[in-house]
Amino acid sequence: MNDPHVEWLNYEFRVDTSQVQFDNPPPLESDYDAFRLHLEADTLTVELKQHFATVESARQVVEPFLKDWMIYSAIEMDRDAIEFCFNEANIIDRSPSPQVADHIACQIGIMLGPISMQATGICLPPTRQVYPQPPTRFKASLDVGTMWQRYQNHIEGKESYQSLGYFCLSLMQWSTGADKGARGEASRVYKIDREVLDKLGELTSERGTPLDARKLESRSILVPLSDSEKQWIRATVKVLIRRKGEYDFEPSSASALEEVTMDGLPSL
Repeated sequence: MNDPHVEWLNYEFRVDTSQVQFDNPPPLESDYDAFRLHLEADTLTVELKQHFATVESARQVVEPFLKDWMIYSAIEMDRDAIEFCFNEANIIDRSPSPQVADHIACQIGIMLGPISMQATGICLPPTRQVYPQPPTRFKASLDVGTMWQRYQNHIEGKESYQSLGYFCLSLMQWSTGADKGARGEASRVYKIDREVLDKLGELTSERGTPLDARKLESRSILVPLSDSEKQWIRATVKVLIRRKGEYDFEPSSASALEEVTMDGLPSL
C-alpha cells in the first residue's frame, strides 16, 4: 500500500451472563476527538477521525479508552461483566496504484483485557435494557485499578468492609504526597468534603467484631457495623474510585469537579 489509512476497528462486546444480562438494548453512539463509537447487536465499531497508518497504532489509542469504559461500567454495575474483544480492522489506500484494490480487512482474534468472568453467587443476574454508557471524563489509572481490585475482593467475600474502606481512604491520602495533614489535602485535591473522609475513617477504624475489626486499642469497644453503615462504606468506596478516575483523567482541571458531600451518599 502506498498510503495506508485505518478507517475503523471492530470489536465484539462480550458479556458474562452469570453477572448481568442485556435485553435487546438500543444502539449506543458516542463521539470523541479521535474516534466515534457505535455499539449495536453486541458489535462495537470504532470509526477513526484521525489518521492512523497501522492497525497497531490505532489500537494503541482506542484500547486504553475501552479499558476505561470497562472499569467505569464495572463500578456502575457493581460487577466485572463486560469486555471488548478485537475482531477486525478496515484499511484503505489513500493513494492506490492503478488497478490495485483500495482496501483490505485485517482480522485478528485478540482479547482485550482480560476481565474476570466468574460467577460470585447463584442468584439470577440483573437484566439491563441499555448498554453501559462510556465515560466522558475518567481514566482507569493504576490507582483506580488497585482500588477496584480491592472492591472486587470485598464483594467476593475476601476482604472486610473495614479493610476495604480504610485502604481506599489511605490511598487517596497517600496519593497527595502530603507528609502531614494528608486527609485535609485529599479533601482539597479531590474535592471531597472532609466530613465524608472523616466518617469513612471512623467507621473503618472504630467499628467491628473480633472477626473483622481492623484494629484494637486500649479503649476499643467492639461494635459491629450496622447494615446502613455497611451500605454507606460500599457506596463511599465506589465514589472514591470514581473520583480518583475523574481526577487522574485531567488533574489540571480537577477544580471544576463537583464536590462530593454527605448529601450524595446513602443515609446513615
